[in-house]
Amino acid sequence: MSSPWIAFRTLFLREVMRYLKLAVQTLFAPFLSNLLFLSIFGGLMASRSSGPGGGPYLRFLVPGLVVMGTFLSAFQNPLFSLVAMKYQNTLQDLSQYPLSTASKYAAFALAGALRGFLVGVMTFAAAGLFAGYHLQHAALFWAFLAATAFVAASGGIVAGLFLDSFEKTNFLVALVLTPAMFLAGVFQAAGTSPWLDLIARYNPLAGLVGQGRGLFLGTGG
Repeated sequence: MSSPWIAFRTLFLREVMRYLKLAVQTLFAPFLSNLLFLSIFGGLMASRSSGPGGGPYLRFLVPGLVVMGTFLSAFQNPLFSLVAMKYQNTLQDLSQYPLSTASKYAAFALAGALRGFLVGVMTFAAAGLFAGYHLQHAALFWAFLAATAFVAASGGIVAGLFLDSFEKTNFLVALVLTPAMFLAGVFQAAGTSPWLDLIARYNPLAGLVGQGRGLFLGTGG
């Protein structure tokens, strides 16, 4: 086994073990938040509304929650990891790995993508107890979710390289990214509100949610 591959695997596993040791915070917290959204919105709106085409609202809601949990968790993992390394003055330790810069960032991205994908799978598994497990395009949906997780983790790396404090990272996640995801059509269908439709039109995350929902339900987002 070559030295670069060993170094890549070591860095990847280090990142994975880091969030597995904090699984209550890194995996179960976003998972439970999604279940809370499912119970609140599903309980309040299931009897009053339906998804596009008259389908059950819970079926409409689940793919949005899965995509949201995947994206936010994957984005946050490398973001907070890199900022923590800056705070601890250990970022320079990455130079000890016999890897190219691209390979180092790929290890961070894959580890973050795995975390996001796990949150998405956990959300789907729990929500399926209430909304069913049928997927119209199962293989495409899971491939799309994995790609979404990798793209989100890559974005988290870029943000982590530029931000230098936890205050800035919390601002980005809590006051920019999370509201943008909420307004990307996770909880409501297109056409339910003119101003929400206007926001979604210029919200790049709306495309992710819509595509994921389309593959999940076999309809347009």
